[in-house]
Amino acid sequence: MEILRVEEILRENGIEERVIFYGLEEIQTSSPLWKIYAFIKQISPHFVKFLDLPPTKLHGVLTRLSM
Repeated sequence: MEILRVEEILRENGIEERVIFYGLEEIQTSSPLWKIYAFIKQISPHFVKFLDLPPTKLHGVLTRLSM
């Protein structure tokens, strides 16, 4: 498995990041199938942790989905 170094890729291309925005979704539903999906999504690591992004430059946007 390859681990992407986003900061290094940006700097190699001449981009100095100031802020990195990311989005997370919260799923609310009464359907058992979507509840299983929401649970798996909740326990899996977020891409912010996976990509090892700098916490001082991150701004998150949370979206709640009601189905």
